[in-house]
Amino acid sequence: MVEYKKIYGEVGRKYNWLGRLNIEDNELRKIIHNPKVEIHLMQKNKKYRFFELDYRNDYLKKKKLELFILV
Repeated sequence: MVEYKKIYGEVGRKYNWLGRLNIEDNELRKIIHNPKVEIHLMQKNKKYRFFELDYRNDYLKKKKLELFILV
């Protein structure tokens, strides 16, 4: 949880993305640990990149790219 918020915050603050930082830890944990949410993390040197795929609304047959972050 701490690492997720750290990476999210490094880029998020720059672009004023605060949504995930303002969610209570227990609610955020439910989202990022949901089996229908995929988080893909890449690291090269000291730069992080990650994106999330959210399949929680798969009844709509849609895939939603929730976040794409470059640090």
